[in-house]
Amino acid sequence: MSGHTHKLSGYLFPAAGAVLALGLIASAGYARSADAATSAGAPLCEVAITSAGGATVLEALYNGGPASGTYRFSARSIGGAGTSVVNQGGGFTAREPGPTSLGRISMGNGARYEIEFTIEIDGMTFDCMQAGSPLA
Repeated sequence: MSGHTHKLSGYLFPAAGAVLALGLIASAGYARSADAATSAGAPLCEVAITSAGGATVLEALYNGGPASGTYRFSARSIGGAGTSVVNQGGGFTAREPGPTSLGRISMGNGARYEIEFTIEIDGMTFDCMQAGSPLA
């Protein structure tokens, strides 16, 4: 699969301009935990955006150290051929430090998306789409 990968820090964007916009906001803040963030300084959790084959792929990533928890990942497309909503979630276990894919959502190009992604570890909830501290 060829394409470009970008990190998403906002939650509403037009897909046609996503590549440029995401390149400009790639270093924006994310929810982090000093205990769980990777030593390389990667955010605790984030959404990677890949454009390939006429589709936009949204991938929920956990970047922290070994942990078990739960996640919620949803995307709603607005425009294009109508509106669609995809919801994912469940338990996860990351056995190694580094990126762990928790879920992938494929959407058509040409729409805007509202994205929600949260994880819960040890009773603390992290909003992966917003900068700041845990929601708990």
